[in-house]
Amino acid sequence: MIRRGLLDTPPGELGVDIFLDDFGTGYSSLDYFRRLPAQEIKIDRTFVKDMLDDADDSMIVSAIISLSNSFKRRLVAEGIESADVTSNNERHTPGCARKGERSMIGYVTIGVSDMERAKKFYTDLLGDMGAKLLLDLGRIAFIGKSMKSPMLAVCTPFDGTPNHPGNGNMLALQPGSKEAVDTYYQKAIKLGATCDGEPGQRIPDQFYGAYVKDLDGNKLAFFHFG
Repeated sequence: MIRRGLLDTPPGELGVDIFLDDFGTGYSSLDYFRRLPAQEIKIDRTFVKDMLDDADDSMIVSAIISLSNSFKRRLVAEGIESADVTSNNERHTPGCARKGERSMIGYVTIGVSDMERAKKFYTDLLGDMGAKLLLDLGRIAFIGKSMKSPMLAVCTPFDGTPNHPGNGNMLALQPGSKEAVDTYYQKAIKLGATCDGEPGQRIPDQFYGAYVKDLDGNKLAFFHFG
């Protein structure tokens, strides 16, 4: 049974984040969605894994994305196992790619030339978001809030060749507001990053962003929808 004190408490006063796991199955009713002060919704993998081949699953995922956007909830899609699923979301459920704050479970890897320098840059840059060095395996290190949340991994290339940022590769970070975009842009510049696009409204009323390149030339974006 859900205690009334929990339902009546603003999310910021609880001191913890609340997640609705396996949304769309079991006891994850719309009443819980409406009444619980949850910050994040996890779409159950039973809908995500077959959405390329099942029109009903695709429509269900699209509906959950729209609902999550309306209630300003973060969104995680469980069971994304190929790039095709992500690109399908962009084509058929635009909200998955462009509205609200959401993430895919796993990590993003960036190739670097100096591990110690890279670890310091990213832990200093993302520390205010609650990120820290979670696991250091020598050639690769994982940075984030927890091992169960999306992470950034910095590494030296496995084949021993020099790292290369690549054309079109970019790590996009969502600080939470336009003001926060400005703050993190300035912080990155102070930490030694180079400007690749000053903060500004890129798409009227839809996308605000700033761009930098880190100490190894990897492109980063700080952005806010709206």
